[in-house]
Amino acid sequence: MRPLWFDIIGIICMIAFFVITTWIITICIEQLDAGERIGARRNRIIPIDRLIRISELRRRVQEYNNILEIERYNKVMSELKNKIIIINPDEHICIGIEN
Repeated sequence: MRPLWFDIIGIICMIAFFVITTWIITICIEQLDAGERIGARRNRIIPIDRLIRISELRRRVQEYNNILEIERYNKVMSELKNKIIIINPDEHICIGIEN
């Protein structure tokens, strides 16, 4: 004959097992559902006018970035104009006197 506390512990362990199993299954189902929602969002149909607007904005940003890069380059080149750049053996760079 088993003691009563042994049966109570067994019942508690079974309940805990079923609760944890249910919790794990619920989490797995939520993850699968979230993955399907992300996939559905990727496959949605986007209106052509929105695509054109996005393309135009990207082109403008690229043009602006190119203009900034050219301005930075021109600024550096104007500072270095008519100057002598000396590269020492210890890789230390000096800018010489203007002409």
